[in-house]
Amino acid sequence: ELLLDTSNFRITMPALDNSKYEYINYPFWITVQLPVKKDILLSGIDALQFFWPSPILISDPMAKNFRTVASTGKDAIVMMEPYDTNPFGKQLGLFASQSGSEQNICVASEGRNRIVVIADEYFPSTMIEYTASDPNLDFMVNCAEWIAKKDRLIDLKNKTIQNPTTAGVSEKQLVVSRIINLLVIPALVIVFALTIMLLRRKKR
Repeated sequence: ELLLDTSNFRITMPALDNSKYEYINYPFWITVQLPVKKDILLSGIDALQFFWPSPILISDPMAKNFRTVASTGKDAIVMMEPYDTNPFGKQLGLFASQSGSEQNICVASEGRNRIVVIADEYFPSTMIEYTASDPNLDFMVNCAEWIAKKDRLIDLKNKTIQNPTTAGVSEKQLVVSRIINLLVIPALVIVFALTIMLLRRKKR
């Protein structure tokens, strides 16, 4: 099966008559916006891009070992064969005629071994370059570190590092300090240099 979601990537395609380019919401490229409180695997990541993902179905005996890491929106639709993935197709009309539901796209297990399952073979592919989905690669790094049980290292990515040079300083103070550093101090240096030059000429 293939998943379609209303939260998706807008692709640029030449029109059928090649007269112009069109922006098309492509429901098979699902964009997952992640909540503030999220799985440790999503540390330091705000969104993920999936390309033609399939739903992950977990059988009851295994369900206790798996948890959902990323899922579609609540209106996602499952398409069965024959697939119609044409960007100029009428897939968006399916959302009006069918009732959708939230579907798992990525799950993880901490049973005997740590496992991450992603229902998208193109997830770490060159498709990332076209969609500027660099967080996909960050997520893969998180998965590798998590499987290696480097949880504390992953958790550090959620910490906001405060710049010690601006800690406790208001925006107004920052503006004033920038003006002094970029304008006042250089102006004083120039005035000082000109004064020295004038004094030397007078002595001559």
